[in-house]
This record gives sequence, structure tokens and C-alpha cells, in this order.
Amino acid sequence: MLEKIRFLYRKYYLNYVLNYKHKYLIIMVCIVTLYVYVIIKGLPSATTTGTVCIFKNITTIPCPGCGTTRGVRYLLHGYFERAFMLNPLSYFTVLISIILPFWMLRDVIRQSPSLLEVLKKKMSNYVIFLIIIITIANWIWNIYKDV
Repeated sequence: MLEKIRFLYRKYYLNYVLNYKHKYLIIMVCIVTLYVYVIIKGLPSATTTGTVCIFKNITTIPCPGCGTTRGVRYLLHGYFERAFMLNPLSYFTVLISIILPFWMLRDVIRQSPSLLEVLKKKMSNYVIFLIIIITIANWIWNIYKDV
């Protein structure tokens, strides 16, 4: 009896949990909820200050991501130069938050997990090196201007 329960658990529950369509659906619901919230409540103020960065609160040194949230707020309010000065990665964050939902929707419609396949591919050493250089440059930028 116990073996039968384990078999059914593996067959149905794990297949349900590991299905990319369900993962996409959960992510899409979260993204759409966030978009609806922003539409209903309006954009958060671009002038809000303060930090929730644990790294900065402990070390007083800004991390490479410090200022990204405020930079995204500035971008959403149309202050493009301020967003770049705060954290250039905020442009990348906005771009990804626009592209990913449409890519996931495309995957669900075409019934192919192309996004997951791209994310599972091994990156070349050049791409990894470029990401490291961009992160270090952004970190130096954040330390220089003391976000």
C-alpha cells in the first residue's frame, strides 16, 4: 500500500510540480498582479530614499545592486539620466521585466520551454567574464558615488 502511494505521488504530484507551464503560470500571475497593482495604485514616488540592502547596512559599502529599485522608479517616471546615474543596471532590470512575461507567454502558446532551455545552457567563458567586468564596474560606480 505504501509503495502504491509513493508511486502515485511521484507520478502525479511531481509531474505537476515540475511542469514548466505551471511554473510559468505562477510567475505570470505574480507579474500581472504587480502590473495591476502599479496601474491601480500608481507608480511609487521616484524621490523615496533609504536602503533595505543588508550588505550596505552591515558594511556601509553599497553593493552592485544598490540603487536599482530607485533607478527603476526613476525610469518609470521618465527620469532617464537620474536612473542611469543612480544605477545603470536599472535599465537591464526594466528590460528583463518587460521581455520575460512575453517570452513565457510565447512558450506556453507554442508549448515549448525555450526560456528554460536558454537558461539551462552553459555560458561561454567570455560571457561570464563580461558579466563579472560589468558587475565590478557597476560596484565601483556605486562606491564612487556612494548610493
